[in-house]
Amino acid sequence: MKHIDQYSVLVVDDDEITRLMLIAVLSDICHCEAAGSAQEAFNFLAVHPVDLIVLDIQMPDMSGLEFCEKVRANNNFVKIPILFITSSVERNIQEACWITGGNDFVKKPVISNTLKQRAENLLKSKIIADSMFHTGYDDPLTGMKTEHYLMKEVSEPSALLPNQ
Repeated sequence: MKHIDQYSVLVVDDDEITRLMLIAVLSDICHCEAAGSAQEAFNFLAVHPVDLIVLDIQMPDMSGLEFCEKVRANNNFVKIPILFITSSVERNIQEACWITGGNDFVKKPVISNTLKQRAENLLKSKIIADSMFHTGYDDPLTGMKTEHYLMKEVSEPSALLPNQ
């Protein structure tokens, strides 16, 4: 199981100063990467796995809310927690964060300890979820696949087809 400092965070914000500040705060607890736009973030995600996305809502090419919806629609990225950063005080924006699939949000101006704690909580939850996902498939004593794993594999129609 990975320790929290081995996890990686993708910070997505079109404002370079904000992006650098977010990275400075989060680099105390984990490895950070950056993207200046939604498209740059998608390009990064296609090549590099990340464990958390810290996402500005207001960006010029695509809003953070739209980006979140696209991430949630992609099976490769659906399990990545998303922490929104917003300067908006509108209630409907906060609601939209939850509706689009966000896991948490922090208001601007960002309080460093709040950002760090919320990111750390999401990463710890991911550590637990990742370990639970794999726990049911491997026998801790033998290291072999369990009956639960085999039943899952057999229940998928493609598992019964011969390789071509």
